[in-house]
Amino acid sequence: MGNEQIKTEFNETEREHLIGCLVDELPVLRTKLSVSQTEIADMIGVSRQTYSSIETRKRKMTWSIYLSLILVFDCNSKTHDYIRGRGLFPEEIIISTEVTPLNLNNSFAKLENRIIRFDEMAIQKIEAFFLSEYVRCNKSEK
Repeated sequence: MGNEQIKTEFNETEREHLIGCLVDELPVLRTKLSVSQTEIADMIGVSRQTYSSIETRKRKMTWSIYLSLILVFDCNSKTHDYIRGRGLFPEEIIISTEVTPLNLNNSFAKLENRIIRFDEMAIQKIEAFFLSEYVRCNKSEK
C-alpha cells in the first residue's frame, strides 16, 4: 500500500451517488437476506416506517444509515459479494476499516494488558475474601 492516501471523507455529490446506488439495490439485498423491512430496520436502529420510506424513495437516506446498511450487507455471506461487486461498499471505506496485522497486534496487546490487570484485581479480591473469611472463622472458634 506504500504512500497511498486513504480517502476518509466523501463530498456531498459522492455521498448522494453512493446512497442512490444503494437505494436502487435495497429490495434485492433485503430479499437475498430473506428479511422483512422490520427486521432490517431493527438491525440498523431505525423504525420500519423510516426504512420503508427510504426503500420506496419517499425519504432521503442519511449517510449514517447508508454506512449502517453497507456494514450489515457486507458482514453477511449472502450479500457480501453482491455489494462489493456492484461498488456499493467503496474501496476507500474497505481500506480504512480493514484490520491490519499492526492494528490486530495492538488490539491483542491492549486486550492482554486488560486481562492481566483484571486477573490481578481478581486475585486481590479473592485474597481479600479468603483473609476476611479466615478472620471471621477464627473469631467464631474463640
